[in-house]
Amino acid sequence: MNERELRSWLRLSRLEISPRASGALVQRFGGPEAVFEASEAELATVEHLTDKGRDKVLGPTPAAIERDLRLVEELGVSILPLTSDSYPPGLKEIYDPPVLLYVRGGIIESDKMAVAIVGSRRASVYGRTLAERIARDLSLRGLTIVSGGARGVDTAAHKGTLAAGGRTIAFLGCGIDVNYPAENKKLFESIA
Repeated sequence: MNERELRSWLRLSRLEISPRASGALVQRFGGPEAVFEASEAELATVEHLTDKGRDKVLGPTPAAIERDLRLVEELGVSILPLTSDSYPPGLKEIYDPPVLLYVRGGIIESDKMAVAIVGSRRASVYGRTLAERIARDLSLRGLTIVSGGARGVDTAAHKGTLAAGGRTIAFLGCGIDVNYPAENKKLFESIA
């Protein structure tokens, strides 16, 4: 992906419109560069795009894109747009898949055989122990374990997988440059 295309994807992801609207824009125009070249009348024909969303598309480029570009380089992050063949197929099938994934590490073919383990952030000792054991056992059978990196069950699932030498993916709800929760910083580094 060239820098112009990357900037367009980052701009689209920074518009603060719904993932459904972003996806509809990409589908209608074929890619983010064409989205930003579209007229107001063309944008008005896009399903799921509100008037407010249309104004955002037509508005100025968000300043945060420069910061995003710097972080992508500093952290060794790759950008995976919704249109990429490498974008997880199962994720594409949800109601509103993210238009862009920020990836540290990599996604590989065997990740198609993945199981999500998620649960309470305030899990009991029994809940955390069981999540860790299930993750370990599934990873020993060749499955990738996906969780959210949060406290509790998510952390236990990641730790169980890593302890077994398995593969785990943390699907974070915060920025790639944010260690949340802070106590999981080393865990996130081990996962990447």
